[in-house]
Amino acid sequence: MKIALMVAALCAASFMPVSRAWAQTPPTVLALGMSRDDALRAFGAPVRYSMGGHYYDNLPVMATGGALYSVYSRRTVHNEYEIWIEYAGDASASRLHPTLRIDEVRFLLDRATPMKQVMEDLPEVALACLPGCHILIDSRLGWFVWLSTNPDGDGAVVVGSMRDATTGKIVPIHAPDLTISEISVHTSHDGLRGIAQDTGKVWRPNSR
Repeated sequence: MKIALMVAALCAASFMPVSRAWAQTPPTVLALGMSRDDALRAFGAPVRYSMGGHYYDNLPVMATGGALYSVYSRRTVHNEYEIWIEYAGDASASRLHPTLRIDEVRFLLDRATPMKQVMEDLPEVALACLPGCHILIDSRLGWFVWLSTNPDGDGAVVVGSMRDATTGKIVPIHAPDLTISEISVHTSHDGLRGIAQDTGKVWRPNSR
């Protein structure tokens, strides 16, 4: 029953239109595969950086452990977001001088909000799901809801989760509103086999 409510809540959403290729999108859209140079031209320098659970005003000289994120902010009519961007090296053009490209865009919400509204508010989510996204549910603990371009979780993945405002720990997402406090768009290299249940539903931007 819980899974059915979660699926119904996601399928009821209607979404904003976006372009069919990241290179054709407005500069305000952070797309997987966008180069760091393009992101800097569109958004300017990050307001700060995050690594190992700490914030830095300038790019850290020494690694403290964990991934390095470039941090931006965005305010919409519905919410305010802190945006964490992680880059990965693309050596397809040059092995000695790989191009840094966006591998993850994570949105931390100022106010926890139903996932339907968050997905409507962020064109990055719709862009990642242009080919169609399978709706996958964390059936064991109820901590995550995934949108994946493949039923096995390979490729572009969107994941919503909820953190307790006091402890910062991930807590279960409750149906039917599926309120979340963060949502991430990233490239999955390992898939979601064994940790996610495919609901058999496929969502596409602007689908009813």
